[in-house]
Amino acid sequence: MFDSHCHLNFQAFSDTYEAVIKSANNEGIDYILIPGTDLENSEKAIELAEGHKGIFAAVGMHPTKDFEKTDLNSLVVKLEELCTSHKVVAIGEIGLDYYRYKSGSEVQKKYFLSQLELGLRLEKAIIIHNRHAGEDILKLLYKNWVPGMAGRCVFHCCESDFDLLEFAKDKNIFIGVDGDVTYDTQKQLFIKRVPLSLLLVETDSPYILPEPLRSQKERKANEPKNLIYILKKVSEIKNIQTNELIKITKDNAVKLFAV
Repeated sequence: MFDSHCHLNFQAFSDTYEAVIKSANNEGIDYILIPGTDLENSEKAIELAEGHKGIFAAVGMHPTKDFEKTDLNSLVVKLEELCTSHKVVAIGEIGLDYYRYKSGSEVQKKYFLSQLELGLRLEKAIIIHNRHAGEDILKLLYKNWVPGMAGRCVFHCCESDFDLLEFAKDKNIFIGVDGDVTYDTQKQLFIKRVPLSLLLVETDSPYILPEPLRSQKERKANEPKNLIYILKKVSEIKNIQTNELIKITKDNAVKLFAV
């Protein structure tokens, strides 16, 4: 199995990441992609990736970070330096987030496009974060699309937005599905329409705990070993065997990240 988006570089795992990785391996997780959300945890993602077989890193600055404190040119230079590690396979996660941060939308767009351009120049995969910003994400991607982006991008934790899906199908962009598919009926209807050839599975640990774990009295941080709950639910939705879906999604992630 391939958990294509997991924040093992976050504080939630600072004392437990070795045990979490071991537990994931014991449950059949062969590969994990750790994305960065700022320079510090991008470096941590690389450190974890370089120290463990089957773990890879992405580097980037998340749209909810305080861009005013980070010079854009300096950021791009530093990210390019980080990309010299053989374990860095993607730029991300980058994008737009208007859930609580729409007032900074123009700055978000500028930082997103600069990081997107870096990923294209370095021929890295692109992990796109979009929250309540689908219209602007599509406008930017339509305007800045180049053929080399096909098959090299993923809409991480993709919202149930059918305009995004149609664009993804047209441009060969992967769709990341997370634990919310185990309880969100709208997301289930959305995933039913996603071609298997574009599907990735991701825990987004430590977030988005899947059912039945979500309903337990004591909620723990989500972790990669819980990927199987997502796979089982999606295989039910898509009416295929879980083992078949495991192979398809693993192959898709290997293809996207070129690992």
